[in-house]
Amino acid sequence: MLLRAQTANETPAALFERATKYEGCRIVAPVQFEPADQPLTRSELQAAVPFGIGSSFEVSAIRQAIQNLYATGRFSDIAVDVRPEPAGVVVRFVTRRAYFVGRVVLAGVKPPPNTGELASATKLRLGYPFHDADAVQATESLQALLRSDGFYRPDITRQISFDTETDSANLAFDVATGPRARFAEPLITGVPERSDQSIIRATHWQRVYGLLGWQQVTQARIRQGLENLRRYYEKHNLLNSRVTLARLEYNADTNTVTPTIDVRSGTKVSIEAPGAHISERQLKQLIPIFEEHSLDPDLLLEGQR
Repeated sequence: MLLRAQTANETPAALFERATKYEGCRIVAPVQFEPADQPLTRSELQAAVPFGIGSSFEVSAIRQAIQNLYATGRFSDIAVDVRPEPAGVVVRFVTRRAYFVGRVVLAGVKPPPNTGELASATKLRLGYPFHDADAVQATESLQALLRSDGFYRPDITRQISFDTETDSANLAFDVATGPRARFAEPLITGVPERSDQSIIRATHWQRVYGLLGWQQVTQARIRQGLENLRRYYEKHNLLNSRVTLARLEYNADTNTVTPTIDVRSGTKVSIEAPGAHISERQLKQLIPIFEEHSLDPDLLLEGQR
């Protein structure tokens, strides 16, 4: 009979109830540990398992032994095999060693994203417990980060090596990014009150006004393009305009990304200082709403001072 626990506090009740039929039976052989290469010494294992040959089999003692072993932090999985023999029972612990995140190496990516951003995306932190699912999650997070910087078709190969000397899991991610996607002509929605071409030109996503096609897609370029567009509207005194990136649509056939930008131009703001000999440029420097890019009544009052 195999008793398994995923954590120190998680022991399936039904299995232990069935094990009670061996309660009181004599343990007729030394307690075994599999595999032979254990993260604890023999004396440490014996200290954690409070029974041995000649002892009576007790479910409570099995529970305590599992808790003791998990408490060392050196195991990720523990199962106990109880096998009946003519004179009693044989007890065998089948364990899986716990590993911790060691080296994480990433190669093959031309920034952006940079190495720090890639490492952060994996969420693999040095010295933290490592589980197989962590490597899958790290790969998925890397793919998402690469997509955000224009690499929509990355091929990520991962290798994991386990070091039993240090209980560390060392991971290497080799990335073949493929070509970075380029912008396609954006779709403009909302109430822009400006021509599509004027809006597109303001983003600077075209190369030399479109004569050389479109720029490559990166997170920074997307953010800067939207900020350029907001400033374009502000220059026209449309301070309560709203510019929102609604979505990015990828075309695998052309390896291009079409942004949809929702624009609400708002109303034009006109501020005058009758009787004062002051240029429009100086006025904008003195009135905080232009500096803060916000049509806030408090900022208008601040400008009066």
